[in-house]
Amino acid sequence: MKAVHPEGFILRHPDFRTTKIHNGKVITIGPGERWGVDGHEKLTLIRFSIYGIRDAWGKILRFQVVPNARNEQIVDYVFLLTVQEAGGVPLTVTSDKGTETGGIFARQTSLRALFAPEIDPNVLPAYISIRSVRNIIIERSWSVLLKKVGRNLKAMWEQSVVTAGFVEGNVLHRALADWIWVPLAQEYINDFVDTYNNHKVRRQPHKQGPSNAAHNYTYQFPEEFGGENQLVYGDMDLVAQILQDHPGKEAIRFYPPWFDVLCQESHRRIGQPPLTLASAWFVFVHMLVPVSVAVSALGEGGLRELVREVEPADREEYY
Repeated sequence: MKAVHPEGFILRHPDFRTTKIHNGKVITIGPGERWGVDGHEKLTLIRFSIYGIRDAWGKILRFQVVPNARNEQIVDYVFLLTVQEAGGVPLTVTSDKGTETGGIFARQTSLRALFAPEIDPNVLPAYISIRSVRNIIIERSWSVLLKKVGRNLKAMWEQSVVTAGFVEGNVLHRALADWIWVPLAQEYINDFVDTYNNHKVRRQPHKQGPSNAAHNYTYQFPEEFGGENQLVYGDMDLVAQILQDHPGKEAIRFYPPWFDVLCQESHRRIGQPPLTLASAWFVFVHMLVPVSVAVSALGEGGLRELVREVEPADREEYY
């Protein structure tokens, strides 16, 4: 490299940052015109990831806690759940060039062609892959999520993780922590999404698109803001059928169904203490013994089933 491309060493240095853009304008003509999809991997320290889908018109459609945001089956499943909830597909989906988006590309392309065969994909592409820093529809949401949710979750996790005796490499510890923490994290993130979508955006007279109203309102009444609903509606029975047998249905699980039943019973036996972010590690400590006894009775096969796929630990943490 020194002989052929000497400046490459500088360009590849971690301190040489030229990619943080996120300051372009989002031009949109209405809800359903474009969805931005992306994975948020700043919570990998506690082994959670988030897959997000946001409409360019402004509304966050879904922030889903997942075991691995780079798993193609998982992200395709999350996309289909969002399609089912919306009742259709957007005219176009934008994403970065990650390999995990192959399933979404195929799904969006085929469903839009089925729902709206009159749209020429050569004129209006169903899917566009762009550099991550150019995918500003969704990328702009992550910084707000990190400030409002990510750092708080990390702080709550770290507050008593050591005194609780949690061992990251222990499969049983990981599964029990997931059983307690994943629903709490999802609820916390859902509250953030509700607040974000219902927060009134300040008036921006020079902005193309809606302002001076909440995203939920502008999404429901785009005509009041010079827009028009562009969503491509279609057969949701077909989508439901695809979801029924989709491999992502299993891949998105943090633990097998039998472990959920076992934990519910153990939680009942210790008096069903409230499950909150503040009490999570307290409950973990008291459930650990009964859960360990129950899983041990299943033999090594039970422990093997608890091993889950986690996010590769090669991304930077931003806390």
